[in-house]
Amino acid sequence: MPFQSPFFDAPQAVPAAPARISAAWRAAVLGLVLALVQAAPARADNDWLGIAVPRPLETGTAGVNIRLDETQRQYWDDGAYNYYMIDADGGVKVQDLLAINARLDWRLEPRLVLEADVPVVFSEFAPDTGSTVEYYNLNTPAVEESQGLGDVRLGLRGALKDASDGFNAGWSLALVAPTGLSPFSAPQTLAATGDGRWQALPGFVLGGLSGPWEGWFQAVGRLQFGQQVESSSQAYLDWTWGPAAGGNVSLPDGGSWLAPRYGADCVAGLAWIWYRDDTSRMGLGLEATAHWLSPFTAAGVSLGLQSEQYYVLTPELQARYGRFSAIVGWQAEYIYAVEEPFSIYGDIIFDIAYAF
Repeated sequence: MPFQSPFFDAPQAVPAAPARISAAWRAAVLGLVLALVQAAPARADNDWLGIAVPRPLETGTAGVNIRLDETQRQYWDDGAYNYYMIDADGGVKVQDLLAINARLDWRLEPRLVLEADVPVVFSEFAPDTGSTVEYYNLNTPAVEESQGLGDVRLGLRGALKDASDGFNAGWSLALVAPTGLSPFSAPQTLAATGDGRWQALPGFVLGGLSGPWEGWFQAVGRLQFGQQVESSSQAYLDWTWGPAAGGNVSLPDGGSWLAPRYGADCVAGLAWIWYRDDTSRMGLGLEATAHWLSPFTAAGVSLGLQSEQYYVLTPELQARYGRFSAIVGWQAEYIYAVEEPFSIYGDIIFDIAYAF
């Protein structure tokens, strides 16, 4: 069917002069631009819940979310002491890690959202030159680099109510594919960009808004499926110092069957909204995260490691204007971390979103 302009299809319309047609199109373009920058029709005020918890509902029909997570990892905690990370060559290593995660959301219906997470990971690692960690740059000959796609995640999440003002609850189910470079097949563990396993993540979230206060709680189960891998002695599972502390535990050379692992992540958050109107709001938030993952078992034998666990506090500055929202946060993982490389300086996180 040939295109017909809506300006000539209105009842009793009179053909307009060229100047009027031009003015009408200018008005249409201006209206489209304003629609992109102005707020969507008000449905809910608590449509985002911090860094760790995704939105239960989007204000539009689709959304894009870009998150940058930067940290410098140089320590390993075995539950008793903190150790420098020791590489296969026996030297102390530090790692600058930058993850850029793009999440695409598509609201299939008011209470159902399809989401896809596509991370890209950049890693630089180098020997530490002294008893304290020193910064380095790419001009240093000993610095090595790794970059590539991380583990892609595809999931669904739903909500109990169409509008999320007041109290709301939701559920989520995601599948993580091992599209990143596995730590078991990477030339060095620090070069890995993924976990190397298929994973299933079922979960639920609760949230509520009362006056200037907003709170939320999320629990997500984690199942890492079993995996046959070809590994080397440089594929480390921990980074402790010396035999007395476990001594750089690694998988045996050649093929190994990694048994399934299971665990959970829980997040509790509270935000104080100190400014709010019809199109914008600003707030201060704090999220507490707990992570637990069962011990590592290969070829039916425990490797002697504890369960992986950490606790994180994340203070946040939250802002929204119209269809844009942004969060800036800092994660202090050094509060408690076991069998996990971490940074005493914490992670810096930027999260920017736009709803179409």
